[in-house]
Amino acid sequence: MTFSWPVFIIGLTLGVLQLGVGVVIGRYLLNRDAGADRDESIDDRLAALAGRLQGILAMLSGDVGRHQVRIEQMTKDISALQASGTPDLAERVLNSLAQVSQANLELQSRFAEAESQLGEHADRIEASVGVAPAKEPIPPDKDMATISRELRDRLAEVEAEG
Repeated sequence: MTFSWPVFIIGLTLGVLQLGVGVVIGRYLLNRDAGADRDESIDDRLAALAGRLQGILAMLSGDVGRHQVRIEQMTKDISALQASGTPDLAERVLNSLAQVSQANLELQSRFAEAESQLGEHADRIEASVGVAPAKEPIPPDKDMATISRELRDRLAEVEAEG
């Protein structure tokens, strides 16, 4: 079995994305007042959104796993054909490459669909927690330290407002 960088990177990206969503939801839930002002409907909506996000990530993980299995099987088939000295090896290799290309296109399509769904869910989460979506990209003249400082200051203002 050979190591596949694209599958590794996709898996890593999905893991980081899931971690990020968990951190955002967790920070929100930790910062909420546990008293009588607690709005259970927001908790229910966030739980439903988290469940949907987990479903999307599970779907993508399954797609990546199936894709990896297909690629590995094609690699084994080509290796077996090469070892047997089959006369139509070139044709079968080209056929396998076409299948790999088609599988990659299908996987990219699934990722685009999932990205769209994740964007919709991010908007819903922002709406549920009262965060306005970003309307402007980050200016190129700001570094991450400045942005982090501004975000901490803004978070402190919001927490002070109650």
